[in-house]
Amino acid sequence: MKYSGKILVVFWGVTLCLSGAAQKIDSALNILSAQYPTEKIYIHYDNEYYVAGETIWFKAYLYSDGKPSGISSNLYLQFADSKGRVIFNKRYPALGAVAKGNIDIPDSLPQGNYYIQALTLGMLNDDKAFIYKKNVFVFNPSTTATPGTTEAQNVSLQFFPESGNLVDGILMVLGFKATDQWGSPVEVNGVIKTEDGITIASFKSYHDGIGKVQFKPQTGKKYLAEVETAVGPRTYPLPAVQPSGINLKIQDEKGGKKFQLSRGEKDKTQFDNLLLVVEINNHIVYENEIYFEEYPSVIGHLVTDRLPSGILHFTVFNKDGMPLAERLTFVDNGEYRGDGTLVMTKTGIEKRAENIVELNFPDTIQRSCSVAVIDLPGTNLNDNDNIWSRFLLTSDLKGYIYNPAWYFENQNDSIKQAFDNLMLTHGWSRFNWNKILAKEFPEKEYTDTYLINISGIVYSETDKKPVEAGNLNVLFSTEDSSLLTYDIPVDENGRFLIDSLAIFGNTKLYYTYTDKMRKEKPVIIKTDDNVLQQAITEAMTGLLEKYPADQLINSKKPDIVSRYEFGKKENPDAKLLENAVVTAKQKRPVDIINEKYTSELFRTGGAIKIDNINYPPVDKAMNGVDFVLNRISTVFVQFGHFVNNKNFSIQDNVTIKTGPKRFIEPARFWEVGLFINEMPADLIQLRVLRADQIAMVKFFEAGAIVAGMSYPGGAIAVYLNYETDIPKKEEKVSKYIEYNGYSISKEFYSPDYSVPGTNSNKADNRTTLYWNPEIFTENQSRNVQLKFFNNDHSKKFKIVVEGFDSGGRLIHIEKIIGN
Repeated sequence: MKYSGKILVVFWGVTLCLSGAAQKIDSALNILSAQYPTEKIYIHYDNEYYVAGETIWFKAYLYSDGKPSGISSNLYLQFADSKGRVIFNKRYPALGAVAKGNIDIPDSLPQGNYYIQALTLGMLNDDKAFIYKKNVFVFNPSTTATPGTTEAQNVSLQFFPESGNLVDGILMVLGFKATDQWGSPVEVNGVIKTEDGITIASFKSYHDGIGKVQFKPQTGKKYLAEVETAVGPRTYPLPAVQPSGINLKIQDEKGGKKFQLSRGEKDKTQFDNLLLVVEINNHIVYENEIYFEEYPSVIGHLVTDRLPSGILHFTVFNKDGMPLAERLTFVDNGEYRGDGTLVMTKTGIEKRAENIVELNFPDTIQRSCSVAVIDLPGTNLNDNDNIWSRFLLTSDLKGYIYNPAWYFENQNDSIKQAFDNLMLTHGWSRFNWNKILAKEFPEKEYTDTYLINISGIVYSETDKKPVEAGNLNVLFSTEDSSLLTYDIPVDENGRFLIDSLAIFGNTKLYYTYTDKMRKEKPVIIKTDDNVLQQAITEAMTGLLEKYPADQLINSKKPDIVSRYEFGKKENPDAKLLENAVVTAKQKRPVDIINEKYTSELFRTGGAIKIDNINYPPVDKAMNGVDFVLNRISTVFVQFGHFVNNKNFSIQDNVTIKTGPKRFIEPARFWEVGLFINEMPADLIQLRVLRADQIAMVKFFEAGAIVAGMSYPGGAIAVYLNYETDIPKKEEKVSKYIEYNGYSISKEFYSPDYSVPGTNSNKADNRTTLYWNPEIFTENQSRNVQLKFFNNDHSKKFKIVVEGFDSGGRLIHIEKIIGN
């Protein structure tokens, strides 16, 4: 869309017809925006730092062009050390533009910097600098290495001429940024001098080592910055002065931005006719041709109060469409901020006291949020990111920005000035004008699929060549006990594809193959080489190593030791049982397998009709449905389900008339529920099984109460052999391959001390008092009530709510409770 406001111009002429260069720029950016949409990731964590043995809980949010992103359905996450060595690779389904999970930190993990990185496949087509990364420091009191360092601070000071270059004879603004060798900000003050020692200007950092200084450079002279540092005076060279060129200066003003274009005297006719283009979020909001005539500078005013918030990117092009100068500035109209309030309806900072929080939103709209309640002594690292700063600032810029959340705390003049200084020190890098104008768009090498896709080739076991067409019967047995069956076509080249899978954990894929004549043939399958995972790993290398200050470790030492001891203990929800004396008795073989394979809900009741462990089947190759029907005489199949012939419904009889005759349809028999490994299943899933894969079958007659079942005809529970019980390979069992599905996520444990006896004998040193990644509101609700309990010692805690709504507004609420 084009910006529809007015532009006020002093000392210039304006032409209303856009040049061919302008049309080319407009077309290129439209293609980039439409065909290569930018996707961003923000992750909300339950805490700000961690101790070895703890769990990192998180929720990821995907965002694109100001709205929750529907581009990707897979999130890839990596946990690595500062050397790039991968500790965990994880994958999560991203549904509804969100994903949630956890990372268990081993208690043996050495103390140091670690990185969480995350991406979607579309991000692999972009510059890897925009992959989400988060530095996480993990403390480990048992580490023998000394946490501190005696290395002296080394100050790096960089200067950034506004819009790109120092130009002879133009009053210029230079932004500067001072950091130490670990990337942390350093406050500095100093002077600008010529090489022969003449002082030109003084400067001082304004916020977090960033500031600006103004002077008029002259060609032929070299300029130096002299700064007093902790290790003594240091000298830093300034960029060289260009003899000719232009400068673009931007200033904030009420309701918009004031900009000034200036040109040097040398070769000034080359800059008579320029094109100014302004874009935000890859959409052009203003473009116009500018004529200097005889004036050295021109001034304009751009109204921005109707623009979306974000980084506003000014670019000046010459008459041939080549970029000459760029300047970033920030627009904060506040429309991205989702309204919401947090009210404590019950507050308790005493030991294990109950707290009740109510989240109130002004409108009924779909929104997804996460809530963390943090023991406050374990926080305050002063380098914070939040959903506002990530989506509107850091996800669009290369390089590390210290404590970006600070720039969004409020909109006073002090923060606005610091924000503009920050923009001075960054150049635009989301795209390269020269490349997109030459139609060198990013290669779309990777595209996301809906959930998990498994593809590969089926090879004949005899001649090792790809088979020619046919079908694969596939059974997935997943780590979370799910069972899924598929009948997959194989093409003429032996290729197959299983798409849209939601499988979790380490999964076994059992398979049989039938050729075009429906004859079963021995085959082996090979999934496609994991080129994708290699590309993901390569994209997540080359990380910047940061180093924490000694005083941080020392100041947190008591809290760290307490957290470490708590993290090493067993799960806090484990219940300590009293000692009991048990008298053993001889168990029958059938009782042993019943205890081995069933959970408590399925253990009692029911008769074991098939025992394939103690009495292995003779008809090993028979499919599971026929095998069960041959052994349970009261069960048969009707309307695609098992039914019980002892029970039927008279009401379901139907009188049918065909011509002069009438007849009664057979009674509808009551359905028998089917469970495989105690998960609801259907006949298709059972039919793909062979008899020798079944360990045991239990039959529950009508009226049995098993796992809350509601089947009037009873239930059949089929149990698959454990790996140790599966017959030897030479006995022709179904082949399988292993595949890693989505990472399995745990549920956060939150004690309820209102229940008598809840962990009363255990110390409660939790630092995350509450974590809930599944806060949703819809068209009928706008209020959410949450309850949590304090630990044994916290007197102050912080509540953080983050998320977004379906309109793209970003929710960030913080509240501190206690003293």
